[in-house]
Amino acid sequence: MRLKLTFFIIFIFLGCLIYFSRVNRVVCTYNNFPCPLSLEPVLVSLKNQNIFFLKKSQIKANLFKLDPALTEIKIKREIPGTVFIQLQRRQPIAQLIQSNQYFLLDQEGEIFQLINSSRTNLISIEVDPTVSLTLGKSELGGFLASFILSLKENYLNFSALKLLEHNQVLIKTTIGPEAIINLNKNVESQVGSLQYILSGFKIEDSLPNKIDLRFDQPILIF
Repeated sequence: MRLKLTFFIIFIFLGCLIYFSRVNRVVCTYNNFPCPLSLEPVLVSLKNQNIFFLKKSQIKANLFKLDPALTEIKIKREIPGTVFIQLQRRQPIAQLIQSNQYFLLDQEGEIFQLINSSRTNLISIEVDPTVSLTLGKSELGGFLASFILSLKENYLNFSALKLLEHNQVLIKTTIGPEAIINLNKNVESQVGSLQYILSGFKIEDSLPNKIDLRFDQPILIF
């Protein structure tokens, strides 16, 4: 009788162990928001797996395949049967457009992803075909990130941006004049000068066609 009771207890214990070790809930957050549907194949594949035998390295590799822009993946297991996944992703501040290709640029100056179509919520910079664009961190990417930040800080309104040869950017301002700056020089100073020049014109004043900020003193061309 005692032997039967022992086997029964072991059976119940193993049954509970199997039941409570099975993954039945996956909680995933993505930059502090619910994870997108694009990651669902990986998340669904975790269901009913043994929580103790989950390979975190494999889960991370599968997530990176679906979203190469991920910068951090945290995985936590909690009994009974819950897996928490926290994801952090690079945030684009602009898109670079070259020959019908679209590249995302983050605030650290890294060109980190090639996408299929334009994103209307991002600042767009048209890139001259002669300019070499490559994924990863580069001096050019750092210049552009600094440039975007300076535009935002100075509340400079523009309708179009174009990256030219030799790290020069053409700015089409909303009030009319085009401006050209040199990314190799102090970007913040050049953008600040442009905003100062534009704010100095009165409504009745005639505006210059172009403002060249590449030199020690701005050149206004009427």
